[in-house]
Amino acid sequence: MKRNATNLILEKNGYGVGVEVTSDKLRHTLGYKLVKDVYSYNNIQQILGHDNIQTTNLYTLRLSRAKKML
Repeated sequence: MKRNATNLILEKNGYGVGVEVTSDKLRHTLGYKLVKDVYSYNNIQQILGHDNIQTTNLYTLRLSRAKKML
C-alpha cells in the first residue's frame, strides 16, 4: 500500500473519532515509545527502516529536550 493510500485511510478513521492521524505521526509515536522503553538504537533503526543511525538518534534528542522542559 502506498503512503497516500495509507494516509487517506488513517485520516478518514481518525476524523471519525476526532484525532488527526498520519503515517508519519504513527512512525514518530512508535519511535518515541521504543526509545522510552529502552530498546537498542540498532533495533529501533531496523524497525523504523532508517538508513542512518543519526536519524534514529533524533528521537533521543527530542525526548531528552522534552524531559528538560518539564
